[in-house]
Amino acid sequence: MRILHLVHDFPPDGPGGTQEYVAGLAALQRAAGHDMGVIAGSQRSAAGGSLRLEQHAGVRVWRLLRELPAESHTGDLGSARIGRELERLALEFAPDVVHLHHWHALTNDAVRRLAARGFPVLVTLHDLFVTCPRHFRMPDHRSLCPPEASLARCAA
Repeated sequence: MRILHLVHDFPPDGPGGTQEYVAGLAALQRAAGHDMGVIAGSQRSAAGGSLRLEQHAGVRVWRLLRELPAESHTGDLGSARIGRELERLALEFAPDVVHLHHWHALTNDAVRRLAARGFPVLVTLHDLFVTCPRHFRMPDHRSLCPPEASLARCAA
């Protein structure tokens, strides 16, 4: 089976729970004989954006760097350029299934774009990003957000 994972960042960049989970899952799937690919966003940016093909533990990783200054990491994550790159790379890799783990640093219309191209897309939500631009509803990384906290205030 050809499996394409999408995640907001990937080792060795940006260590974190979701990234490590996807790296481990891809390694296990590769060991089981599946053809693996990962499209990862990045915390890094480059003038005009950038696409880098890398290898991580035998898995192909296409890393999409954001364009400066046009693409930000705020709550508005739609990116036509990154969306087009996702479509192009998926068509090139031709996966049997796409597994989206996180779209921060990618684009918020990834599922819609890839499903429209005929790819089955599975989504795993690893945190609260769908409702919280800070990912965990903890503004200071110690205490929970008050219930009256507005999405607009946090996104800014």
